[in-house]
Amino acid sequence: MSLWVRWGMRAALAPPLLSLFLAAATAAPPDRAAYVVGANDASVTRVDLDSGVVTSNLLSVGSVVNRIEVDDLQTWAVAVNSGSDDLTVIDLLGESVLGTVPLPAGANPWAAEIHAGRAYVTALLHDRVYSVDPLGGTVFGSVDVGTAPEGMAVANGHLYVANTGFDFGTFSYEPGTVSVIDLDSFSVVATVPVNLNPQECVLSSEGNVHVVCTGDFGTTLGAVDVIDPVSNTVTASLPVNGYPGGAS
Repeated sequence: MSLWVRWGMRAALAPPLLSLFLAAATAAPPDRAAYVVGANDASVTRVDLDSGVVTSNLLSVGSVVNRIEVDDLQTWAVAVNSGSDDLTVIDLLGESVLGTVPLPAGANPWAAEIHAGRAYVTALLHDRVYSVDPLGGTVFGSVDVGTAPEGMAVANGHLYVANTGFDFGTFSYEPGTVSVIDLDSFSVVATVPVNLNPQECVLSSEGNVHVVCTGDFGTTLGAVDVIDPVSNTVTASLPVNGYPGGAS
């Protein structure tokens, strides 16, 4: 578990479909691009992955931006703004801001997972996941999950949510869990116990959900737990000699 506002950044990789981009700052659009958010200056930077050319301050987003996620069709993205409690919706084809979707005050949105045109957003301080239509600017609803949720992944028609279990009052950890949300009913249908401080869920090529459990940065080291999305059980636990924060 990092500080409640993560001062890092995450790149959203864009495949060749995004080669149609027209950017004012460059003569020719990149065939492959990465978009990186900067928490300190509330900006989006574009990196041409072939030439290495960096275009800084391409777009402005919200306060303490934490993540950026691209939709399935690679045409738009959302920046998750932890400080301003909102999402910035970005038109990738025009590289412009379409609008802002507010979330409840104090939610501290942490991560987004985009699936079938919908953005699912974890609220770190509200212990909830919000369902959002980014292009329509609508928050459809929310569902309670475990304590201090962070990363997510979609598998087998369900959303898997990593609940870190971090208690901000005592700075201690509850046992780690993963909430399983049925996307049709948008309700929690299972809770899977995992190792301490799960922060990310990653879908493997075999269709399993790999849960990155960071540990407590002290006596408990990290692990990667493998969840079978059919039985919603942990089928393997892979120890890590350290405190992993993410995986790909």
